[in-house]
Amino acid sequence: MWEDVLKRGDSVNDQGKHVTKMYMFLKRYFADTHTPQFKELYILQEDLDERALEHVKSIITRLLTTNRQDMRMVFPGIKSYSPTGEFIQIEFDDALHIKHRDEHIKSSSTSKKYNAHYKDSYSPWWVGKPPYDEDIQTQWLRFANIIKKSSPRNRQFAARQQYQQQTRNNW
Repeated sequence: MWEDVLKRGDSVNDQGKHVTKMYMFLKRYFADTHTPQFKELYILQEDLDERALEHVKSIITRLLTTNRQDMRMVFPGIKSYSPTGEFIQIEFDDALHIKHRDEHIKSSSTSKKYNAHYKDSYSPWWVGKPPYDEDIQTQWLRFANIIKKSSPRNRQFAARQQYQQQTRNNW
């Protein structure tokens, strides 16, 4: 079923549509319950320190809205978003996502750049073709660096904590 929703193998992108993959990940990450395997891989928002949570709020705001002032939703399928308070609250709508996804891809900055420069000519191999989305990819990399337990940032943090704990135990 999700292969149809992701539109995998639609001759444009074998991995599916970045916007739908990001939507589904956000839906999993901000859900009320998580599988043990998910908890092994990711740091949940309630376990983030204050600074990391502020970074996540900034990343998600940049991804989902036009700007921080008017907070108008531009990411398809997001009905409401509240970055205030202790936790981020997001309301998802799958039908709305599917309805507006293709329009979002056509109006993305990546599609506009690609169509302006390469639509009728040869494009270099490193140029991502729509539905690849540079903006989503950039925000994903920033987000993953904070929430993935295996990210270099978090491995260094864990090693530092372990060292401090061992030092305390040796005294």
